[in-house]
Amino acid sequence: MANVNQEDINRLELSVDLATQAGLLIMKFLSSNSYSVNYKSDHTPVTDADLAAETYLRDRLASLCPNDSIRGEELDIKAGNSGYTWHIDPIDGTKSFIHKVPLFGTLIGLEYAGTPVAGVINMPALSELVYAATGYGAWWSNTISHGKVVEANVAKVSSTSSLKKSTISTTDVESIALYPPIQTLVNKAKLARAWGDCYGHYLVATGRIDAMLDPFTMQSWDCAALLPIIKEAGGKFTNIDGEETINGGSAISSNGMIHQEILNILKDIPRI
Repeated sequence: MANVNQEDINRLELSVDLATQAGLLIMKFLSSNSYSVNYKSDHTPVTDADLAAETYLRDRLASLCPNDSIRGEELDIKAGNSGYTWHIDPIDGTKSFIHKVPLFGTLIGLEYAGTPVAGVINMPALSELVYAATGYGAWWSNTISHGKVVEANVAKVSSTSSLKKSTISTTDVESIALYPPIQTLVNKAKLARAWGDCYGHYLVATGRIDAMLDPFTMQSWDCAALLPIIKEAGGKFTNIDGEETINGGSAISSNGMIHQEILNILKDIPRI
C-alpha cells in the first residue's frame, strides 16, 4: 500500500463503523414500517429514516471529528477548518426503501482539500458493503453481523474489454426512452439493466457489472464515496464530460477499459 495517509485511514475506519450502525437504524424503520414519507421541493421523497440516519451520522461525526465540515442530502452544511469534508447520503435509493426493495444504501464520502480520499457504500438490507481510501485499496464484505464487518476481501472491477461484451446499468428506464445516446449505449451492450442508485456503482466496484450510468442531478453526497471506491478497485469514475469530479452533475463508473467508448456515445446527451 503506497502513499497511505493515516488520517484518511482513521476516518475511513470510522466511516465504516458509522455506516453499518446507520444501517441498523435504517433497517429498524424498514422492519417496523414506522416511517412517514414526505416530498421535497424537487419532488423527491424523504422519510423519517433518511432524517434519523443523517442526524445520527452528523451527531457522531461532530462529536468525533469536531473540526471537519459536513455536507449531507437532507440537512444544512456544517462548516469546519480541518480541511476534511464529509459527504453523507443517509439513504441513497429512498424510492427503493419505500417499496421495500433492498437496493438502497448509505453513502459516506470523505474529501480532503478538495480531493475525494475515502468512501463507503453500505447496503444494509443485503448485509454487504464496500469501502476504500487512496492508496489503501478497495475492500468488499458480504459478512456483516450486528453492524460489524466480520471479513473483507479485495474489491476489483471486471476485466471486460469491449462494450459489446459488457453488462451495464442505468439509473432508470425513463432516461433510456427519452435520450437517444443512452438508447444507443444500451443497444451496444451485451446486457443492460436498471439497477439504479448507488447499487449500480456498487456492482461495478465489486466486478459484477462493467459500467453504471447516472446521467443527471448527481450531487457531491451522491458521488464522494463512489469516486475513491471505483478508482481503488481499478476502475474509472467521471461525469459524462469525462471529468474526474464529484461536482459534475452526472456520474459514470466503469472498469476503465470501456469508459472512453461510453463517453464517445454520450457526448451529445443534454447537460441538465
